[in-house]
Amino acid sequence: MNFDSISNYLILKTRFIISNFKIQMSNQFQNPNSKPITPSPLPAGGGERVAAGPVRGFGIWDFRQRRRFGFSLVDLLVAATIIIVISSFVLAGFRSGQRTGELDLALKQIISGITEARNKSFSGQLLVNSSFPDGGYGISFDLTKNDQYELFAVLDLGREPLPSGIKKFNQIEFVSFFGTTQSVVAAPPPGAIWEDAGGLLEMIFVSPQEIIANPPTNGLGQPFQYVGGIIQHKKTGQQAYFYVSLVSGLVTGDTL
Repeated sequence: MNFDSISNYLILKTRFIISNFKIQMSNQFQNPNSKPITPSPLPAGGGERVAAGPVRGFGIWDFRQRRRFGFSLVDLLVAATIIIVISSFVLAGFRSGQRTGELDLALKQIISGITEARNKSFSGQLLVNSSFPDGGYGISFDLTKNDQYELFAVLDLGREPLPSGIKKFNQIEFVSFFGTTQSVVAAPPPGAIWEDAGGLLEMIFVSPQEIIANPPTNGLGQPFQYVGGIIQHKKTGQQAYFYVSLVSGLVTGDTL
């Protein structure tokens, strides 16, 4: 077999493969109303194979024929289902993040309220009548009003709520208050070292050397060194804690 024979054989084989590919693609994209094209075998004596049926050109026309029919109802239903499923996951994640953000924001506001009462007392901030409250400034938490806290000043004749001193929450509530007689906090409330402090918790910052808690002691009459509480998101049940040192007045808080 010489070089020319090999070349002719390769050319014929290549033409056969290309022709077969064209016919298969034409069958795939042809009009459904037309009959499929059936290829004829390669002639024994060589030459190009001839299709048994009418052959349309393979190209843009076939794709246009395919596009004419658009999407089926099943295609649209599958696409709509995928969009709905993805949207539900995105919306659920957004709501979860939003509620976690509400809990974090409430905790920051509680810490800010405690810090504000402490700073007012320690800096000697005067009231609107240019007098300083003899008993200092304080903050009150009450489970009977478990969606708010109140800032107040302690006067000789009693306490006076501060202007805009009541902070209300929409989805956050106080669930419990704790105190500990330990000088070092090993774990946040609730825990083994923490004791229930009842339904009312107050912190009064008289001076840097005197911080009063209500209740001031546990059931055995031992003075609390730290007091704090637990807040909870009404819908998710997520909780966070805060506690205050009755020695330094520093406040700590985080999510549980």
